Amino acid sequence: AAVPGVESVALASPLPLLGRRSETVEPEPGSAPRQSRVDNVALASVSGSYLTTMQIPLIGGRAFNDAEIPQDTVSDLPIVMSQSLATMLWGREPALGKVVRMGSRRFVIIGIAADTRAVSLGTTTPFLYLPAIRDSRLRIVARVRGSMLELERMVPRWAQELDPSLVVDGQRFSERIALELTPARLSSVVAATMGGLTMLLALVGIYGVVSYAVSQRTRDIAIRLALGATQNGVVRLMVRQGSRAVLVGLLVGVAGAVGVAQIIRGFLLCVSPLDPVAYVGMAATLLIAALAAMYAPARRAARVNPALTLRED
Repeated sequence: AAVPGVESVALASPLPLLGRRSETVEPEPGSAPRQSRVDNVALASVSGSYLTTMQIPLIGGRAFNDAEIPQDTVSDLPIVMSQSLATMLWGREPALGKVVRMGSRRFVIIGIAADTRAVSLGTTTPFLYLPAIRDSRLRIVARVRGSMLELERMVPRWAQELDPSLVVDGQRFSERIALELTPARLSSVVAATMGGLTMLLALVGIYGVVSYAVSQRTRDIAIRLALGATQNGVVRLMVRQGSRAVLVGLLVGVAGAVGVAQIIRGFLLCVSPLDPVAYVGMAATLLIAALAAMYAPARRAARVNPALTLRED
């Protein structure tokens, strides 16, 4: 903590995205809970500075102070609870000051923290932050401003000075997050590639259908031109008629995308299944691409020679 550039240091076990511990949480009888117990609640043993170091905002109450942690096994321990867990247990009723049990130990809620993605980047998890007491699995986490190269060189040296048998295994959270995102990124590349090929095939199909429709209406177009229709009017006519089928396809496609997004919502990281930017952007891209595919055959249809076409018929 005394090294220049280190803003905050804390202890924790386990660190986010590096394992999971869980317990059954039971509200103290008489606290009017919505649920009598919540199973598989994720938790971590942390020091008092952990929330500050990890920049996890407190919605209510405060974090515990290391100096106020009782070292006996009888006294109640202060804990910080995530907002989602507090809502599951007490709804909108304030959770601060209430008591929960895990096993035979009692815990007093002194703080409510914002939900995080500590277990998986794909979803938030109900969470408890417990005081770190005699936990041999604790790891050091430090928030560093600027370059971390100096700290990464110094920490192994300090460990060797304390005990030559100590082995330091350090990792940046950015590296851990990148590793966690690797499967999602590979999946997104595959999905984008398949989507691009699908859109290319769709555009080729639209181009072919419009071209065929134009060839079947050559005489009709020639008559329109002979009667005074302009080339721009013919282009607008062909594009307008082709756009109707494209719009119907877009509506069906968007409805199907909404349904599929609900199925795969667990794989969507930091993106809502109903993200309006994604849907509007996708629909606009397909519409522009389809209009571009229709414009060429429509423009070619407008350039036919009415006299030559009608003479051939």
